[in-house]
Amino acid sequence: MISATANNTALSYESLTEIYNILREETRKAVTLPAPKLCRMAVSILTRKREAYAHQQSFIRGRIEQLLLEYARRHPSETKYDLDFICGVAVTLTGHQDQCYHVNFMAATKSTSKNTLFFAEVWWAYQDQSKPSVCCPLPQPYTMGRCYYGQESARKLAYPDDSIDYFSRDITHGGLDDTEGILNTDFLYFDSERDVGLAKVLQRMGKKEEVMQRSSTGRRAEWTAGVPLC
Repeated sequence: MISATANNTALSYESLTEIYNILREETRKAVTLPAPKLCRMAVSILTRKREAYAHQQSFIRGRIEQLLLEYARRHPSETKYDLDFICGVAVTLTGHQDQCYHVNFMAATKSTSKNTLFFAEVWWAYQDQSKPSVCCPLPQPYTMGRCYYGQESARKLAYPDDSIDYFSRDITHGGLDDTEGILNTDFLYFDSERDVGLAKVLQRMGKKEEVMQRSSTGRRAEWTAGVPLC
């Protein structure tokens, strides 16, 4: 990790595998309680969240690859960049249910293994399909807006220098007071052998959804039978 940071290169697959195995073994030692067996509804919730994450990931990576092609056409004198990995994503909702994604990602040229940090603004527009997207490399050092945390607000992305408008939209309300919740990536990397706490949360979510479904089914049956609802 020190070598990759010093040379501004990505970690190799072998290094990532070694780190994963070390962390997995350490967390396995720390587990003292058996994880509860997930009910059918809890498994369904886990599956839906993973599928939604994969769908969002596919959309964002596809749009970024398109933006990098457009960037190459606008800057023919520069070497073409290829997407390596995504560092962070912030999502905001605007009018008419439009979604705006702010993304930090690393891209590298084929002539070198060194990565360059990029910023992108990607729109998922339901009404106005002509909303322009943004894609630009960020100058080093990557300090503008990076990993700012406060008691009332927080943000984790790096932005372009002229990004005062970005800041106003991508601040996470709650700051340090809102960092103990469950993230979507927690569901993605859920491991029943070590994520005992998340397994219990999934169980509660599953039972709550089952109750809501039974209640909804009962109301539909009463309506069909002509029984007035309260």
